[in-house]
Amino acid sequence: MPENPSVKKIVELVFAIPTERSFYYSVPDELLDLAQIGVRAVAPIGKRVLTGFIVNVIDEKNFKKEIQKISVKELKEIEDILDSIPFFDEKYLTFARWVADYYFSSLGEVLEASVPAGTDVESKKIIVVDPDQIFEEMKNTDLKRTNYLKVLRILSEKDEHTLSELKKKLKREGIQSNINYYLSKLEKKGLASIFIEKRKPVVKVKKEKVVELGDLSFEEFSSLISKLEKRSIKQVNVLLTLFSSKEKKMKQNELIEKSKASSQIIKALAKKKIVKITEVEVKREYVELYQEEQKNIVLTEDQTKAINLITKSIEENKFDVFLIHGVTGSGKTQIYLELIDNIIKKNKTALYLVPEIALTPQVIRRIKNRFGDQVGVLHSKLSPGERFDEWRSIAKQECKIVVGPRSAIFAPLKNIGLIIVDEEHDSSYKQSENAPYYHGRDTAVIRAKIENAVVVLGSATPSIESYFNALSGKYHLIELKKRIDSAQMPVISLIDLRKEKEENRLIGSFSQTMIDKIKSTIEKNQKVIILQNRRGFATYVMCPDCGYIEQCKNCAVTLTYHLIKKEYVCHYCNYSKKELDACPVCGSLEIKYKGIGTQRVEDELEQIIPNSRIARMDLDTTQKKYAFSRILNDFGEGKYNILLGTQMVSKGLDFPDVTFVGVVSAESTMLIPDFRSSEKTFQLLSQVAGRAGRSNLQGEVAIQTYRPESYTLKFVQQNDYQGFYQKEIIEREQAKYPPFYKLALIEFKSPNINQVKRSSTEFHKFLSYDKKIIEVLGPSPAYISKISGRYRWHILIKSNRAYDPNGNYLHRVIKDALMEFHMKVKKISGVRIIIDIDPASTI
Repeated sequence: MPENPSVKKIVELVFAIPTERSFYYSVPDELLDLAQIGVRAVAPIGKRVLTGFIVNVIDEKNFKKEIQKISVKELKEIEDILDSIPFFDEKYLTFARWVADYYFSSLGEVLEASVPAGTDVESKKIIVVDPDQIFEEMKNTDLKRTNYLKVLRILSEKDEHTLSELKKKLKREGIQSNINYYLSKLEKKGLASIFIEKRKPVVKVKKEKVVELGDLSFEEFSSLISKLEKRSIKQVNVLLTLFSSKEKKMKQNELIEKSKASSQIIKALAKKKIVKITEVEVKREYVELYQEEQKNIVLTEDQTKAINLITKSIEENKFDVFLIHGVTGSGKTQIYLELIDNIIKKNKTALYLVPEIALTPQVIRRIKNRFGDQVGVLHSKLSPGERFDEWRSIAKQECKIVVGPRSAIFAPLKNIGLIIVDEEHDSSYKQSENAPYYHGRDTAVIRAKIENAVVVLGSATPSIESYFNALSGKYHLIELKKRIDSAQMPVISLIDLRKEKEENRLIGSFSQTMIDKIKSTIEKNQKVIILQNRRGFATYVMCPDCGYIEQCKNCAVTLTYHLIKKEYVCHYCNYSKKELDACPVCGSLEIKYKGIGTQRVEDELEQIIPNSRIARMDLDTTQKKYAFSRILNDFGEGKYNILLGTQMVSKGLDFPDVTFVGVVSAESTMLIPDFRSSEKTFQLLSQVAGRAGRSNLQGEVAIQTYRPESYTLKFVQQNDYQGFYQKEIIEREQAKYPPFYKLALIEFKSPNINQVKRSSTEFHKFLSYDKKIIEVLGPSPAYISKISGRYRWHILIKSNRAYDPNGNYLHRVIKDALMEFHMKVKKISGVRIIIDIDPASTI
């Protein structure tokens, strides 16, 4: 207990809700010792109970001075504290506040992004029904009331539902209307009971029982065994097993297995105080299946220069940003490992960001081979328990290095000396699903600045913005123009599909030229990587007689046909339906499957090259926990000689016997109406081309296209990043896009199209700005105007960085408009407003 229990503590909490407000609570005596900045607390808010974050602790006297509007007596008490040690400090809080302010989210939402899912306490709305009564209601309901009938049907499946799971099921049925209306109606009829229930964390610390032999001399132990031999041979077996073990203690499960005893036998010994049973915390370990031989690395002169230059800033303990522009295979990863080694020797920590799970197996293996148990890994393939345990290890400062995707930027790592952002150009660093809508690369730079650390951005195809920053002196630029180990850059050719078609040299999705190159590579016992950046079999399904095209009922997109499951799937909302036997409009049996997906390419390759052994790598084949690692292991060991996939196969893979890379269609990203389309196409094709010839074997790349005259493809063919940059930067300046203009994309979403139109139009009226600095486009329907049953309208705001270099004016314009909108416009039900600063895409 504290020294002076009469002094009350007040805590300031923020919650993961979209409000800038914080809330104050008093701390009950039994929690006084645990209440500190950086821990989570369970507290009532309205009718709910939520987990919040303590961002300030004030004693009662100072609270009265600082917060005069609230009486201490009016404050509610927190109910519990979930953490024994704080996972964030003042530095981290400064970083989190910046993210919240810059990306228009609440501080609570940012802090929530930093904790593992399933570890919070929260209240849930529970709906209890009698399925038989619901069936009766269905019989008596007019068939025209389709939405109401769907609600009833889902409720009839079981007697208890949470509101969140009910909403998910209805969303899959295409119902986006207010579910509370139907529930209220059922409650009034006595057909549903609704109440609030507090749910405990799903994920907790895992504990195991350990059995330890009492402090007995050899003579005492021998005497005890003699006595027990006559009465309980099973107890004797337990004691002998324990006595022969190291430290005379074992996990209870292991002891039971070895001694062939039961837990009751061990409990009986514990009652007699012959053994002691304790519970110890156990870490759930993620085992990386991918294996790779350690190589003896000799650094090149260019690598050594880069390491020395960056180390100089590290030694000076100052914030600095370096951009390593190194061709594929130039040894960037080895530079990162050497820098991490330097940081660890200085007793500091390192954060290593990768764009997504596709990069992780090879990177993790290389880092763990070198640094062992000092490495903590955070990524989406971890189970909830594994993620929680890894997060706790990091919070307890047991890890010196953390590796993970964009979300790892929120890892509770302290004393950071180095942050690496590998493949910094990758668009998956931008969060687009939920608030905060942050960019992993840009937040890494800010976190490093707050921590006084060094940031290293690396890529063979840097983003236009990063390269611009390097050329303008904001970042230090390091160029690596040669591959290591005397490996040569691959020879790249463009295959003109128009010409191949004219000469009848097309077989399905492949030109004869491409087929010949694949066959030649396999005959030499070398390996092939094939890129087709669309999964599924056919990208759309149509009737040639009446023109009917199968579309998603929730989104303004076509459905993709998946051959293996024989179903049509929406790649935006995951809606699916079984394959059609006939056209639903005209009855025609001539259904056509158009467009090319990875399943179709796999099917064609198996027919064209029967001796090929193909591994397909896309979202469909890598959903299981170790699927990605198994595919890479098997490909590396030669079980497959062709690796076919979506953009996953372009992500940092390093196999020395891959000598040919084929791209089925260069147009998959090039024709998207977005200002980054050319850049993304150049990056994707250059990256996948870089998988070829990473040893002393010459690599070759063939790209199939209907537009070989495209400047983007010409620069890819010539391995000319600088040429592409010079061309693209002129286009960007003329069109008023980054890096010359800062962007904000305001998105309005609702199931009701009229409400979306009205809210976006009203918001636009409140945008007050200097036209010399700001340009506004819209409001107008988004390129994909409907996703998951919600209509989408956009307002795109551009701010001239010559007048507004940091975007402060842009932020002020948006904040003022938001305030006016909420004050003067009556709440428009069901409309969600998303503010995306520095969007990765405008579609």
